[in-house]
Amino acid sequence: AKPNLGQKERAREYQYVDAASGRRYMKVPVHAPGVRNGETGKPWRGMMPPPGKHWQFTPATLDELDAKGDIFWSKNGNPRRKVYLDESAGVSVQDIWMDYRDAHNQMVHVTGYPTEKNINLLRRIVEASSNPGDIVLDCFCGSGTALVAADMLE
Repeated sequence: AKPNLGQKERAREYQYVDAASGRRYMKVPVHAPGVRNGETGKPWRGMMPPPGKHWQFTPATLDELDAKGDIFWSKNGNPRRKVYLDESAGVSVQDIWMDYRDAHNQMVHVTGYPTEKNINLLRRIVEASSNPGDIVLDCFCGSGTALVAADMLE
């Protein structure tokens, strides 16, 4: 079970709010790389996909999305698909985590153990690398913070 980015990060990614429903969304292109000769390479609403691209969906499906209000039209007539936050699994946590401080060097909470780790950081590591019910092994088990973090997730 991979953790997702927090509310602040999701709000930045899904920065638009649908006026009718109040749902957060982001705008994504309705075209994809590569030329296709089938339905997705045909005109839609009188326009062709950009050069070297094709529609991600057939024109009929694009019409359905537009009828549901899931296509955003820019001022210059450029279509974008609305991808809603509440229908998304979210964005996986990236590999550089700047949102946790080192307990010992930043004086967040010091127990006196010389290599103490931030328990919230260890919770993220355990959550990102295991599933509920898994056995967590901390081979070095200094002060036991990793095990406490794992226990907190149960």
